[in-house]
Amino acid sequence: MREETGVVPTRFERVAVLGEPEPDLYGEGTYHIYRVGEWSGGEPTMRGDEHVDLRWFTAEEACATPDLAWDEYRRLFRAIADAVT
Repeated sequence: MREETGVVPTRFERVAVLGEPEPDLYGEGTYHIYRVGEWSGGEPTMRGDEHVDLRWFTAEEACATPDLAWDEYRRLFRAIADAVT
């Protein structure tokens, strides 16, 4: 997270480990998904030019995003929201 946003998680928990959904296109990959509850380093900001936007979403807003990279993220967002309410 430090490389991408300039912050370091200080309280976090693993939510899921997912395999690359399109290995024939992108190669084998494993994605470790975490819920970060606290961090140091101030407010997250975009670092570098790999991404075009960084902002906060509610779980409902994230699930409603039409061009999410992977539909499995919707299930994860809902599970995270359910766990913290």
